[in-house]
Amino acid sequence: MYFVNLIKEKNIKISLFDMDEFLAKYIVKKDSDSKPITHTAMDGGKWHIPEKKLQKFYKLTNECIINGQKNKLLVEKMKDTFPFVIDIDLK
Repeated sequence: MYFVNLIKEKNIKISLFDMDEFLAKYIVKKDSDSKPITHTAMDGGKWHIPEKKLQKFYKLTNECIINGQKNKLLVEKMKDTFPFVIDIDLK
């Protein structure tokens, strides 16, 4: 929530282009084993976002959502150990 409040307070505007430009730096090419995949997109695409760049990634993601821009549906890949997670959709 810190970033959300800061963005609103400072009236920061970040474009989707900034997010695309950021992600372009960390694309993992198909059939590449050079770097572990840290994020995937629901519509395709894989990225290795270094741990030291995660805060910037989270900030850009928050800014895109706050500014009402289309968000890439990115999924963060879990590490070797992770909490047990269940997603149940009831109608």
